[in-house]
Amino acid sequence: MLTRQLKKATPQPYKWDVASNTIISSVLSSTISYLEFKYQQT
Repeated sequence: MLTRQLKKATPQPYKWDVASNTIISSVLSSTISYLEFKYQQT
């Protein structure tokens, strides 16, 4: 949601968009795997 508002305010190049999407997806996947690991230990 926030990224859409930023795109409307300032048009970003396509490469930056792909890079940010890759970073966001990798952070999400690592967070999910960390949470799964934490829940498995308890």
